[in-house]
Amino acid sequence: LAHLTLANPSNLCFANATVLSMMWSTLSTNTWTETYWGTQCRELLILLHGQDCATLTDQAWFQQIMRCWGERDPLFDPGNIMQQDAAEFVATWFSILQSTAFDIRWEKRLESHQMVQILDTGSMYSPICLKFDATLAQLPICDLTQLWQVWNDVDGMRTGMTTAPPCLCVQVDRCIMDGLNQVSKCECKIQTDDPCLVPVFSADTLQCVKVEYHVQAVTAHLGADQAGHIRAALRLAPSIVQEIHPANWLLTEDWQQPTAVWDIPNWMKRNSTMFWLVRSDLLQLWRFRPHHVETADLAMRDQILAMLPLPAETP
Repeated sequence: LAHLTLANPSNLCFANATVLSMMWSTLSTNTWTETYWGTQCRELLILLHGQDCATLTDQAWFQQIMRCWGERDPLFDPGNIMQQDAAEFVATWFSILQSTAFDIRWEKRLESHQMVQILDTGSMYSPICLKFDATLAQLPICDLTQLWQVWNDVDGMRTGMTTAPPCLCVQVDRCIMDGLNQVSKCECKIQTDDPCLVPVFSADTLQCVKVEYHVQAVTAHLGADQAGHIRAALRLAPSIVQEIHPANWLLTEDWQQPTAVWDIPNWMKRNSTMFWLVRSDLLQLWRFRPHHVETADLAMRDQILAMLPLPAETP
């Protein structure tokens, strides 16, 4: 997967970034089974072990997603794919995939007359939408735990997950409205180095426990709605690339193999909109391995990595 190239002949960057992120995050668990890739597991394995450069529109499983999306949304034309919302693509894909790795159901609860009422719910496969409040929107940097806190406690109600699945998919809404009802884009950088705490309801009360998750993949949207370009970043275990070049992430790009880098670029942190999380107790990180590398070379690279200082953040 770290060396897979996906072509983009017709506005497929939203799908390319999503497919790579889903596969990478589920493979970053120590509990992976075929059910994590659900009804399309065989086809996804063939994609991984097939040609070095693949086009999703040539894949029967992807064509099925497009047909299903067209049935759900009369404005969507599967024969003329334009730039699409990644979260809508995830919801459509997951409804077909039926992955056991994701259970994104949530509830919004309110206590009234000493009874807990459920006011709203989320579906099993639709990404959760996190939003900036007025304070976070003005900060230069924040983390996902802060955004989860905003989601958890709004207007006296309590929102939480109904379970803590191995993986989660989260969308961040960067559109904010000021006091004059003017809508603008928030470019607060969302840091991904530290784990985030996700609120999960305990029983049928308003009490939540905080479950720790790590960000394993990020997608960022550059440009206007229904236009622009979407790329992904996939987390590695700290690795050595090309003798002295440390790497902790893979940056994806259409028509190219992923590029190993140490940190996510700031432009991606300012434009990140989708986050793929793995529960910390199930996390398994993968080192970057070039093709045909010898075991002795890997051991030497591990020794070099242990001696290197962490590089400074680059713009």
